[in-house]
Amino acid sequence: MITYFHPDELGHHVRTRLQGGRLVEALETPRRLSALHDAAKACTDSVIEPGPADMGVIAEVHDRGYLKFLETGFAAWKERFPDALELRPSLHPNAYMRRLPDDLLGRAGYYINDASSVLLEDSWETTIASAASALAATAKALEGEGA
Repeated sequence: MITYFHPDELGHHVRTRLQGGRLVEALETPRRLSALHDAAKACTDSVIEPGPADMGVIAEVHDRGYLKFLETGFAAWKERFPDALELRPSLHPNAYMRRLPDDLLGRAGYYINDASSVLLEDSWETTIASAASALAATAKALEGEGA
């Protein structure tokens, strides 16, 4: 078996998550991913760094507005709140929402849709690195190789 892993996947250091109405320490952290990476190195044939993600394929699968939000949302948030470390949505879609909100916080709720998920300064790079790994593994699996 082959594991695909890009070092940029170690970004996206989420500090907190919402649990039971309280902010608690995040579980999905670079430290946890490092442990998984070490386990993959120990029990798979190889760990390979994928090439660049095919943005054409990504754009076929995901809404372009969503991708733009992931790429630019945190920078826009930092302009509004310079000391912010995380963009956490607090507004979410409902039965009466008929369009994408104009406001940044409304777009965050529309696209993220979970108060336990956040957007960070390096979310875009981390997300694209993860997509590159997923696409490389998928291509190998479709070729009949274990990935």
